[in-house]
Amino acid sequence: QLFAQKSILDSLKAVHNRLDGDAKAYNAVKLAKRSLDRKEALSYSKQALDLATTDTTELLAMNQLAWEYKNLKHFDSALTVLQKAESMAQGIDFPQGLADVYQTWGSVYSNQSLYDSALLFQQKALDIQEKTGDLEGMASLYNNMSIIHQSKGEYQKARDILTRSQRIWARLSRHKELGDSSLYLFTLYFYLRPLSSCVIFISHSLTIYHFHPLPNFHLFPLPTLCIIYSPAF
Repeated sequence: QLFAQKSILDSLKAVHNRLDGDAKAYNAVKLAKRSLDRKEALSYSKQALDLATTDTTELLAMNQLAWEYKNLKHFDSALTVLQKAESMAQGIDFPQGLADVYQTWGSVYSNQSLYDSALLFQQKALDIQEKTGDLEGMASLYNNMSIIHQSKGEYQKARDILTRSQRIWARLSRHKELGDSSLYLFTLYFYLRPLSSCVIFISHSLTIYHFHPLPNFHLFPLPTLCIIYSPAF
């Protein structure tokens, strides 16, 4: 997986200097998303903001810049950028961009363990995605909200929300995401019990990874399944 990530990153870097204007700005956003170095990612997101010539690309760059500030734990800087991005997204009537801004905003609060505020902004993003019918966006937000509820110790709420995400991934035939959500459900049932449910969901993820072109991912659930069946557990 890391090899694939680096391969895509190298391809983006190879074409970067041959681009200019908004195309280069958009490529810089993609470089920031793929970069394995957080300071490099921050640099690319700043470059994207400087180069952007359209409102939508500028907004994408602002959101990415806020995300990189969040990753570096520069939370005040992230929130300052997000406030500007929110105003811009509302001004140009760009619902998807506004949803992305709210999702990042929620992540900033989540990283500070401000879980109620994080859920508030994730819900704002979800409201937009529901209106626009963006199923993939809705599923991603359900995942985020489930993780936040889990962090609060609200395992049943986390499970119920994650189940909604699973239904969407199944409908979209997104096998990796479906396998991942089964792994998350295993984690929740570890706390909720019974352990038989843990086995069901981790076995489900293993089956998905095995029978679809995801051979590397089956290595994740296997050790955990062994732990469950060990006498010490």
